[in-house]
Order: sequence, then C-alpha cells, then structure tokens
Amino acid sequence: MRLASIADTVALINRSKNNNNSEMAKFDGIKGQELLDVELGDNEITLIFKDNRFLFVRIENGRFVCESVPE
Repeated sequence: MRLASIADTVALINRSKNNNNSEMAKFDGIKGQELLDVELGDNEITLIFKDNRFLFVRIENGRFVCESVPE
C-alpha cells in the first residue's frame, strides 16, 4: 500500500469533521487526535493515535475498509 493511500484515508477522516454522516460516526473517537505512529503490514496499515486508539485500514475488493479500536 502506498503512503498516498494513508494520506487519502487521513484526509477522509478530517473531512468527516464537517460531515454529520452517520457512516463517519465511527471515526468520532479519533477526530482531532494526534497521530503517533503508522505501522505498515503486508495487507494492512495501522494508524496509532494518542490515548491508545488504533485505526486499521485495508483494501477489500478495491475499497478501503476501516476498523477503529476502541469504536
């Protein structure tokens, strides 16, 4: 996965700050949080935020799939 994809994902999260779309509500916990580290795996990128929050990003069927912990 390219670093540009990471930037696109972070931009998507940041744009959701101005969007009340319920689909983006799962990212409320990481909005405005400081990004501490990025780990690149074989099929996944993990974004580690302040306060022990994680965002796992992978591509399935040509689309981004994101899971956040805690939700």
